[in-house]
Amino acid sequence: MQIRQKLLLGVLSVLFAGIAFAEDSGAPRFEITRFVVEGNALLQPEEIEQRVAPFTGKDKNFADVQDALEALQAAYKEQGYTAVQVLLPEQELEQGVIHIRVIEGYIAKVTVKANQHHDAENIRNSLPAIAEGQPPHSGRLAAALRVANENPSKRVTLLFKDGAKEKDIDITLDVADENPQKFFVSLDNSGTHQTGDYRLGIGYQHANLFNRDQVLTMQLITSPEKADQVKIFGAGYRIPLYRYGDMLELVAGYSDVNAGVVQDLFNVSGSGTVLGAHYNQFLDGVGDSYDHKLIYGLDYRAFSNNVTMLGAATQLIPDITVHPLSLAYHGNWHLAAGSELGFSLSVAQNLPGGSLGRSADFQALRAPATANYRIYRYGMNWAHSWSGDWQARVALQGQESPDALVPGEQFGAGGADSVRGFNEREIANDHGYRSSLEGYTPDFGSDLGSADLRLRGLAFFDNANVRRNAVLPGESAGQSISSVGVG
Repeated sequence: MQIRQKLLLGVLSVLFAGIAFAEDSGAPRFEITRFVVEGNALLQPEEIEQRVAPFTGKDKNFADVQDALEALQAAYKEQGYTAVQVLLPEQELEQGVIHIRVIEGYIAKVTVKANQHHDAENIRNSLPAIAEGQPPHSGRLAAALRVANENPSKRVTLLFKDGAKEKDIDITLDVADENPQKFFVSLDNSGTHQTGDYRLGIGYQHANLFNRDQVLTMQLITSPEKADQVKIFGAGYRIPLYRYGDMLELVAGYSDVNAGVVQDLFNVSGSGTVLGAHYNQFLDGVGDSYDHKLIYGLDYRAFSNNVTMLGAATQLIPDITVHPLSLAYHGNWHLAAGSELGFSLSVAQNLPGGSLGRSADFQALRAPATANYRIYRYGMNWAHSWSGDWQARVALQGQESPDALVPGEQFGAGGADSVRGFNEREIANDHGYRSSLEGYTPDFGSDLGSADLRLRGLAFFDNANVRRNAVLPGESAGQSISSVGVG
């Protein structure tokens, strides 16, 4: 958001009567008994008095008056009112009284511009902090814009200009948007030999349900080679709460994968159900460079394992259910031009109980495990672009826990989004980390004759390490994998 700050401290072309000039310095000295501020409606009188009182007294000069103006301007800015002018009108000094004039800006007209797929009502509803007759508040405007621009089908920029009258401010909502409905297809080789090497995904997204920017995303993933053995379905629903500047996210997923006969000994299949609700509380930004938020989450994950010996019906790996309650903090710094740093910290505490969720159920799956487990997670991402469009990215994710965890809650590494060249979750254990270093060449897609083609060369190094708590005889204490490649 780009807001033009109005700041006019006055030219100090003031006609003071009865001021004695010191012959030795030539600087005017005078007494200030009090300041009278006219035109204020946004700040409490007590706060104004507190700000300007330090500049009253005998033997004052123009610098003290200027300091009082700046102190009052700062008071407005600290409260979020940056569209305010603090002026010193021409006046005569009578009985030490200095008059200050304040012009507080108010929104007079709001115009929606360049929107093609979202109507003006939608754009206005997503920014309730922008309303005619209200003073523009930088904090509330930034928070509203931050949530509105989370929508994947539109982006709004605010443009400010003076209105027809002295206090008027006109705002233009400049919109860059696209069709909120889209279908998408994905194909990758993240499968396994037993279930098929490839995964085919088909998805649909509607990013403006009910004209309220509610986002529904659904995806179905299967194996094109063995579709009867792989069925994965996921859905997400995101509800922006513009009045509060927050967002609610709901997720649901189901997977059913049948690996068939493994090592000529076991029939292996498994399924899982995931439900989750996450509340995103966007916090006030720090200047224009730092955004952050808290995420409160409650999840339900049920893991069903069907592993039996050939010819037998007894299940070798018990089913388990977890319901972790989580709190996460996400921060993002916009550093120097072309550089951005983000990080996250979270803690998750499982809530024991319910069907297949007691400590006895956990210990049946893994002897030292407990249903009262706790997990700490962290992440970091840094990206930078140099002149000439060369780019670099560094990423780190990790997990720590003092407890012995069931397999579904362990930290996994391997796969296209982790350590490339390995199967998904090639290794997993109670705590560990994975890191990635990437370098990108400038975009050379347009050199191939298409202005819309985007191609970059890539070199990467991936690394991961996992470690185990409460190691039993015959178990490995940890594993590491790494890969290097170009693309």
